[in-house]
Amino acid sequence: MSKQVWKYKMGIGHWPMVIHRNAKFCAIHAQGDSVYMWAEVQSGLETEIRKFYIAMTGETVPEPSYYIGSAFLQSGIVAHVFEIV
Repeated sequence: MSKQVWKYKMGIGHWPMVIHRNAKFCAIHAQGDSVYMWAEVQSGLETEIRKFYIAMTGETVPEPSYYIGSAFLQSGIVAHVFEIV
């Protein structure tokens, strides 16, 4: 199996995503007013549905979850990405 870096577009609020099992998150960045996540994945591994939440500054974060990173949107808003576990 080889390693690859994949790019995932995210939505605001609760966001289920189909992502490779054991993906390692590399970066969170904005492109315009969209949030993207890059992850290192092993090719050939199965995918699974993982749940994420994008919170704006000052917003309550669902529990249990852990912080992955933040993105600065073109509009000046800061989006904080959490995985719900």
